[in-house]
Amino acid sequence: MARAAVAPVAVAPVAVVAQVEPAQGGQSAPPVDPPPIVREPHAGDPGSVFTADRASLLVFFGCMGGPGHADGTEGLGCGFSYTLANPTANLTLVAMSRILDPGAVALQIVHASAAMQTSDVRIAAGFEGAPDITVAKALALGLGPKPPFTNFSRDDFGALAKVALKTFAPNDVNPTSGLLLQEAFTNGGIPESAFINGSSFTVVAVGGYPGVNLNSFWHPFTYVMVPSDPE
Repeated sequence: MARAAVAPVAVAPVAVVAQVEPAQGGQSAPPVDPPPIVREPHAGDPGSVFTADRASLLVFFGCMGGPGHADGTEGLGCGFSYTLANPTANLTLVAMSRILDPGAVALQIVHASAAMQTSDVRIAAGFEGAPDITVAKALALGLGPKPPFTNFSRDDFGALAKVALKTFAPNDVNPTSGLLLQEAFTNGGIPESAFINGSSFTVVAVGGYPGVNLNSFWHPFTYVMVPSDPE
């Protein structure tokens, strides 16, 4: 019998979830503030698997359904196919590239939202009047670009507090959402001091429909940043 050869893949278990309190009495009670994003490294030992040229990232997304998880906005938060009896909870497994450029910051984007349509993801540096530069084109569920985006050195990003990530319908000029990259740093627990030439990061798009922010049981659209080469 022929044996299948499987290349080793580095594994660093990390859970990226939104904390949501259970609904009471079968009815959804919209929170005053969006539930927090929680990035929690797994305590287990992943073993000696960090020699591969890529690292695996497992992201859970969508809604689990059940009583109290419907309020008329659920399609915007959980995907348009979602119903109480038809949950959209799922997961996506991607292989983050370890490719580095000593003169740039390497970036990849993960689409991990049940509500987000196929989108172009563009970045505007933290300078006045900075143009929108495509990072990932026609990104569907999963990861892109491959190889990573390495068009910007650290200096090209400008003031990190002003860098914007925007989503667009493919080839469109009108953004469907615009968020500061700072959200990704905060949600991922990444210090700005780590964002230097020769580093690599993956930015995960999670939550509801881009550009829609409603008080509901689902988490609004946001980003989480993780190292592409976890150690």
